[in-house]
Amino acid sequence: MRRLYIEKPFITHIKANIKKREYENDNTKIILDKTIFMPKTYYYPKDEGTIDGKNIIDSYEKDDTIVYVIDGKPSKSEVELKLTKSLREKIMPYNAAIILIALAIEKFYNRKTFFFELKEDYCMISFDDITEDSVNIKALESFINYIVDLGLSINYEDDYYNISSLGKIKYFGISSTNTKAIDHIKIFKSEIENDTLILSFIVGEDYKKYVERNENTLKEIKKIAMNDEESTDKINKIINLVANERFLDKF
Repeated sequence: MRRLYIEKPFITHIKANIKKREYENDNTKIILDKTIFMPKTYYYPKDEGTIDGKNIIDSYEKDDTIVYVIDGKPSKSEVELKLTKSLREKIMPYNAAIILIALAIEKFYNRKTFFFELKEDYCMISFDDITEDSVNIKALESFINYIVDLGLSINYEDDYYNISSLGKIKYFGISSTNTKAIDHIKIFKSEIENDTLILSFIVGEDYKKYVERNENTLKEIKKIAMNDEESTDKINKIINLVANERFLDKF
């Protein structure tokens, strides 16, 4: 199976041939000769889209290929693949950030092994045998955002991603091709768990939402502070405002 989602991640529509199919009640398991859909993994939610106009219910790796489960039965062997690009566009900057953070940690702290997990609106990346005290988080974040602003190319070849001057790293996710696509990295939490450094961060649209929500909350706090109420009432209102702003809890 040719995996076009890695070499050409911006393709959203192709035709492919079904190599194998297996019916299961009203659903069909199929294997294609080529695909634009990345399968669901622990680090990547499955791509959204349709095959032959039918929704993809599930996808998984099996015997060096990908099995797709669709909600119906395809009418012919040649089928149309259409990708819903919104999730792809959200994930690619996060993958670029993962590559950049991992390369920076390797360069400055000589740690190559890492684990990561993409959440709904942020990402966690961890490194073994490295303590929080030995890493200057603010300096690390500043350096990474400096590289982001430089707009360096992120090149892919033979399962490796390469960023000039930083080096290369083996990675199987779908990444943006330029560090500018990350927009900004905000490391909002760092912690140590069982001698493992865990960094939680946001990028791209999630960072923009974070900034916007923070600005709106600060405006509301300023309004409360300027009104004619008693100080105790003002303090209680501000406490309630921050407590109810759940988006800020994480950050």
